[in-house]
Amino acid sequence: MTTVEASVVVPLDLDRTWDLFHGDEMRRYVALSNITVAVENYQLRPDGTPRYTLVRKIGPVLLRQTADHTVYEPPHHAEHQVLDSPLGGTYVVDHEATAGGTRVRHRWEIRSSNPTVAQILPAAAPLLGRVLHEDLKLVARRAVSGGPAGYQPPAWWERTLMTPLARLLVGRLGRDFDDTQLLCVPGRRTGRLRSTPLKVVRLGEDRYVVSRRGESDWVRNLRAEPEAELRVGSRIEHVHAVEVPPPQAVPVLREYVRGAVLASTPALLGVASPDAPDADFLRSAGEHPVFRLDPRR
Repeated sequence: MTTVEASVVVPLDLDRTWDLFHGDEMRRYVALSNITVAVENYQLRPDGTPRYTLVRKIGPVLLRQTADHTVYEPPHHAEHQVLDSPLGGTYVVDHEATAGGTRVRHRWEIRSSNPTVAQILPAAAPLLGRVLHEDLKLVARRAVSGGPAGYQPPAWWERTLMTPLARLLVGRLGRDFDDTQLLCVPGRRTGRLRSTPLKVVRLGEDRYVVSRRGESDWVRNLRAEPEAELRVGSRIEHVHAVEVPPPQAVPVLREYVRGAVLASTPALLGVASPDAPDADFLRSAGEHPVFRLDPRR
């Protein structure tokens, strides 16, 4: 067995902290967490214990785990068996009133039936603990600030390798791969033209772009100056951007996830799959701006 532990003080009382992590079928917790991206098939049994599927993103890995509660004692203690996962075992949560709020302790007793996973777990446990601890801190901070951070910065490899490569392929060589085009918008401070490789989503006759990382620079630039250009090689099209209200953005986001090449896209948008409920996509639409690109007349 390998044990992973993390704890954090949440600046809320016991009942509000329990509600944050466990109430409303865990929807608020999912909205604030970076590693728990969805809760599916939530069921509350006659004895008061819940059972559900957790969808977690740990680094580049997406894990689906069944959480089968054996102990459920609000607002202090819960235990569930982790099933249907290479990282099976027992997950224990304790809440205790303390100075400044409520101390939340998570302990994951991992028993893996996969020999390879079991072999690397002791070395990976400190990293898993750190990831869990940082996520608990993030949830606590967002619970006070009222919501998730507006921008999720890209990893170094995406920023320094993938984005420049996409600019080269699309902008210089004119390769329109996966309907990726350069959106060129004047910087809101400098006025200089800024180019961002973005996948263009097509629904009927309309075209859209989605900010998978939230309140990106290009989003703020486009709000300041909605007249923009779409470029592929030497081909330039002048467009006018119209921000789409969240309810109308739901089918666009669903199509965006359905056609996503990068495995990280659903997790970044906070949905489990293209078939996730409309409510999940509606919540995502409030955090990931969508723009319709109309031909400029």
